[in-house]
Amino acid sequence: MASVPFAKRWLVWVISAGLVGSLALQAGLATTAHCGKAPEGSVLTEVQYLSGTDKDHRVNWEFYCTGGRNSRIWTTIPVPSCWETEGFGTFNYGRDMPKDGLFHGRSNEQGIYRHSFAVPQHWQGRHVELVFDGVFTDTEVTLNGRSVGPTHQGGFYRFRYDVTDLLVYGDNNRLEVKVSKASSDPTVNEAERAGDYWIFGGIYRPVYLVARPAEHIGQCAIVAEADGTFELTTELHGIQRANLLRVAIIDSNGAAVGQAMETQLSPGQRSATVRTNVTDPRTWSAESPNLYVARMDLLQDDRLIHTETERFGFRTIEIRPGEGIFINGRHVMFKGTNRHTFWPDTGRTVSRAVDELDVGLMKDMNMNAVRTSHYPPDESFIQVCDELGLYVLEELAGWHWAYSDQVGRRLVRQMVERDRNHPSVIFWLNGNEGGTNMNLNAEFALYDPQRRPVLIPGEQRTWIYNHVITKHYPKYIELVDLLERPEDVLRQKYTDGDRLAELQAMDPHSGLGAIIMPTEMLHGLYDGGNGAGLADFWELMRRHKTSAGGFTWAFADEGIRRPDRHGIIDTHLTDAPDGILGPYRQKEGSFYAIKEIWSPVYIAIEHLPDGFDGRIEVENRYDMTDLSSVCFQWQLIDWTGPLDQTAEERLAASGQVQGPKASPGQKATLELPLADNWQAHDALRLKAFDWTGRQLWTWTWPIRSAKAWAETVIQKTGSDKVIYRLQQEDRPGKAYHVLECGRLLIAIDPDTGRLARVARERPGEGKVRLIDLSNGPAMAGGQDGRVAAITHLPDGDGHAIEVLYTGGNLKGVRWTLYPSGWVGLSYQYHQEGYVDYLGVSFDLPERLVYGTRWLGGGPYPIWKNRLAGARFGLWEKGHNRSMTGHAPWEYPEFPGYHGPVFWATIETTDGHITLMDPKGDLVLRLYRPAYLPGEPVQAPFPPGDISFMDLIPPIGQKFDPAYWPDGDYTRRYGGGKARPNEGVFGPQSGRPMATGDYCRTIYLFFGVQ
Repeated sequence: MASVPFAKRWLVWVISAGLVGSLALQAGLATTAHCGKAPEGSVLTEVQYLSGTDKDHRVNWEFYCTGGRNSRIWTTIPVPSCWETEGFGTFNYGRDMPKDGLFHGRSNEQGIYRHSFAVPQHWQGRHVELVFDGVFTDTEVTLNGRSVGPTHQGGFYRFRYDVTDLLVYGDNNRLEVKVSKASSDPTVNEAERAGDYWIFGGIYRPVYLVARPAEHIGQCAIVAEADGTFELTTELHGIQRANLLRVAIIDSNGAAVGQAMETQLSPGQRSATVRTNVTDPRTWSAESPNLYVARMDLLQDDRLIHTETERFGFRTIEIRPGEGIFINGRHVMFKGTNRHTFWPDTGRTVSRAVDELDVGLMKDMNMNAVRTSHYPPDESFIQVCDELGLYVLEELAGWHWAYSDQVGRRLVRQMVERDRNHPSVIFWLNGNEGGTNMNLNAEFALYDPQRRPVLIPGEQRTWIYNHVITKHYPKYIELVDLLERPEDVLRQKYTDGDRLAELQAMDPHSGLGAIIMPTEMLHGLYDGGNGAGLADFWELMRRHKTSAGGFTWAFADEGIRRPDRHGIIDTHLTDAPDGILGPYRQKEGSFYAIKEIWSPVYIAIEHLPDGFDGRIEVENRYDMTDLSSVCFQWQLIDWTGPLDQTAEERLAASGQVQGPKASPGQKATLELPLADNWQAHDALRLKAFDWTGRQLWTWTWPIRSAKAWAETVIQKTGSDKVIYRLQQEDRPGKAYHVLECGRLLIAIDPDTGRLARVARERPGEGKVRLIDLSNGPAMAGGQDGRVAAITHLPDGDGHAIEVLYTGGNLKGVRWTLYPSGWVGLSYQYHQEGYVDYLGVSFDLPERLVYGTRWLGGGPYPIWKNRLAGARFGLWEKGHNRSMTGHAPWEYPEFPGYHGPVFWATIETTDGHITLMDPKGDLVLRLYRPAYLPGEPVQAPFPPGDISFMDLIPPIGQKFDPAYWPDGDYTRRYGGGKARPNEGVFGPQSGRPMATGDYCRTIYLFFGVQ
């Protein structure tokens, strides 16, 4: 545990730090000069941390746990922390659903904390609050043996107590906190402990004292609209001498904006409001997160009594029925995900560094929004969203069950008052999937003068609230119906008049011009969902103005390191490995798929056209930003070949151009000043960077085609002669067809026509080594049939064995050995109709394989419905048995479908197998993930070990297969009719369709180690 420096641990002086409603100790604000004469120290808000500040800076407190591990002994624990990760109590995943809302003997331990501290003598006469940023869950606090106030219930909220009269100034104080992991209020347990996430007990966020002058500024609320309208209302406390409140607006450069606002005060006044209008403010959005600071000075004539600051942004939110959601008057599509506050070593105790990492990764995926499922996060996460630019949907806890009116009203207030001035927060969310207390909807506006819209994620009773349908996990045909005729869908849902009346009572305008925004979609269990299916969803959404985008599930695998299980990372079976990222934010294949699909710069061309002259059409898919703000870097690339010892990329030439002027939704031409000899290189690469320098996407187009690679690398001539012979083996009368040339021998089984073995003499040793590629080509997605005839014939300088089949899909196979040692494999088959996959397979024992390198799409495996994200390049990776979402989270995964592939080298302990496909559209399948029995997200893989594929399968998600099975076509979803084999998540998710004759020639080279 890292120690907290003494000065920071005991006293943090906050000057212009915005403790009013927002603890902005790390906001990076500069100290500003104040008008009037300030007595030294008295005008400042001071903060003294009693705990550490985050997971990396903690302070030991005395601790006693009543049950589970290391219980019933007094010891110490670092604070903040979750006690389970520190070796105490009992780990438990959520979904605790007791009938009475109470917990009897199951993970209901209590933790008792004690801590001694001193406060400065000069705090005497100041107003002091004891603040807890987050404790799970019921919290009873005493200070110097006296209760500080009522027990706090609710595990995700900041709460505070006035301890002015309980402290001993200039001497030691004794704090005791009793935390109950299970609440005495059944509705708190139902709202929080029944959630689909790990349940952690303890003081998991910081604890600190806040000292202000006796007359001081309290919490404030700011309204700052995109048109420059500004209003600030602040609480005032203890006003006796103070007679003036002055408020100044400061921009990001520290300059005052306009004239300061002033209002006169009277003794006993409890609040004050100031207003102004700023001319042409720099508005806040996810694309341009411009921030300002409101500096509030409390004065007695010209004497400064107290000062506070609060950060904010000018930003307007509108829901326009029938048109969409608008930020600052511009139509916005949300590209978001769902995030739990979580780190595998420390549970729900995180840090600003983790928040910056997570927001940065979301921005790297070209996301512009995040839903804080299923509870409010640490405030530092909201601060980072303000700074880097993410729209935030902040959620009141309530997974499937809601808080009571009494508890819920208090927690709504705590959540809203903490985060109402953050411009990134654009919606309040009231619970999740039925965990909504409708009586609380009106409470949010009581504390939020911005009157942000309240939404209800996955609302199951009404489907809609505030004109927004947030339905979770819609199928593609549901999404079509919702976008094209939402009123009809709702009318069909509410055939019962009483229920329709209930809906209209809750939202009188329900269904009229409904906006569609799934707050959960494409469930990402293992390798399914998230990026798989997103391309079809997104193109559908983009075609309809009433779409507001959506939020994938989920951001990261919620795997906790278990000290009670030898340090394994536990995702609680299939409950928590749902992420785009692993527990430590390891990138999965969906990361790059999402990044490409949601890139605000779109380029349609997949291959450089004939006569390419450096001009590329680009489309601006930003919501607000002109394309001229984007910087493009182009590169000409050369790569080493398949027979070279190493995989290397060489940069031959490069340049940089600014994007053409194009408004959102428009297209323009980007002109690259390529050198005259650009066609002499292997590929053209283009990178796009936004105005902050963040890379948006990289496109790579081959210049040298797969056919040209094959013509350059494959040599058919040589000094050795190719010999054909029959070789008797196995049983009497069975003779293998053998081609031999120099040190290489290949044998074909006469019964199956498949490759029986490959042998090659190691140079200089005279020893023959078997290369265990065999038993192919065998049909994958069809039947071989029977061998009708096997013949051999000369083929130029080489010799060929030709196998003809009858009674199956496979029609013919031709093996040709050339004097150079290269082997040509040509095959043809016929298949029509729906298949799981289509290609040919071989056996190659996985225990012999230690790596591969290839030129083509990579480095992650692909699916039929997740082709996006595969970047063309020269890739290499070592063998692993990783399965997405499972330990050891070693990515990119080795098993899976890879492509398209120009050439590849499979590295084995017996030798290297190089293959080249002149067509350039081959998908290479390497083994299969080690699925566990009964796992809900699986995709089919053909028999054998490696395959050359023409058609590959899509992958489904946790709740649905990729395509509708036979017999499901009669089911109706929102009025649409599903057909067998139709994609549940769109056309790309449909079952593969074979369309007739398929033929391919692949060239193989066998090198001995």
